[in-house]
Amino acid sequence: MAAKIPSLHNENGLDFKTAILSAFGGHPSLSDSSTYLAGIYAVVDAISRTVAMGGDVNKVWLTAQEYF
Repeated sequence: MAAKIPSLHNENGLDFKTAILSAFGGHPSLSDSSTYLAGIYAVVDAISRTVAMGGDVNKVWLTAQEYF
């Protein structure tokens, strides 16, 4: 998902140059054999999807949501 979000970076009001890219990763079939490898590949998959959307790999922030 890609979205522009308003931010208050300038003195004239809202600045719409800020954007967010959201991606996910997950391999249920791999987690049956190794949950460790499934976690690693989920992170690699999410980062590669973000980079494929045009994101900078050095500016990627990760969160582990609904991880159990």
